[in-house]
Amino acid sequence: MKTFIIGLLIGAILSGAAVWRFHAEPPATEAAHEEEHPKELAEHEKDGTVSVKIEEAGQKQMGLRFEVLTALPLQPETQAYGRVLNAAELPLLLAEINVAEVGLKGSKLAYDRLKRLNGEAGTVSEQKVEEAQEAMKKDEVALQSAHVKLVTTWGETVAGRSDIQALAEQITANAAALVRLDLPPGLAFNTKTARVALPGSEDKAMEAEVLGPAPTADPVTQSASLICLIKAKGWVPGTAVIGWLHEEGAKAESAIAVPRTALLRHEGVVFVYLRHEDEFTRSPVDLTVAMGDKWLAKGGLKAGDEVVVAGAQQLLSEELKGQTEED
Repeated sequence: MKTFIIGLLIGAILSGAAVWRFHAEPPATEAAHEEEHPKELAEHEKDGTVSVKIEEAGQKQMGLRFEVLTALPLQPETQAYGRVLNAAELPLLLAEINVAEVGLKGSKLAYDRLKRLNGEAGTVSEQKVEEAQEAMKKDEVALQSAHVKLVTTWGETVAGRSDIQALAEQITANAAALVRLDLPPGLAFNTKTARVALPGSEDKAMEAEVLGPAPTADPVTQSASLICLIKAKGWVPGTAVIGWLHEEGAKAESAIAVPRTALLRHEGVVFVYLRHEDEFTRSPVDLTVAMGDKWLAKGGLKAGDEVVVAGAQQLLSEELKGQTEED
């Protein structure tokens, strides 16, 4: 009897230990299952919006950094297209003018000398004087023709510049380029500056000086054009360019300065991630003007918004992972 009671006690103790272990430790298969299926961070709403929720500890672990957006004035601009001109013609035309000026100076001196000799001593015949006068007039016509060619090629504004010789030297040294911007039909601009960029490098637009209207209209659109000077090296004649013009006195708008590091592109859309405490949502942006390490943008953003400037790609990965698993 005593042996039987001791056996019952030992059995009860072993059974209790087994039950305690079962409740205290999750099966290895269950732990492995949790590791294979970590908690999803992306939440998909019925209206199609997606947000990524990460607590503060997780944000630090992912290395997320944020920046508060500010508003800046944005000058209204009109986009124009054009090309780099064959500016080598300018130094050649100036050389032609210089040759004509030297020729006229020489023929005028010869005419004045022969005319003086004819009047003082009569040692020079009238025929010689007339021949010298005719040569001088030919040189005058040659000089006028060279000036007309310069004006018809580059316009009055360029031809009349006081520093045109220095400009030609910069072009010859490939330190500057002349660009023609064709305006949209029906528009005319009174502006002294523009921004110009090569296609694909819009974020590297350079300031250009508007020299004046082109002497001829665009042959296709029949619209007015402007000739601009840009201090850039290696711009090949004939290369297409994009320009942005702003009219003098136009009222400035307001735009949001967005750090370049906050911008992401996916499926052709440029966007940023906005932060609301532990929730992050995508917001598309309309980029307008590049300013150093920032872009001015309109629509969807406002001053005071907090955007992700480091780690945004990880948020996009979490969002896309959630979409993939849902599909």
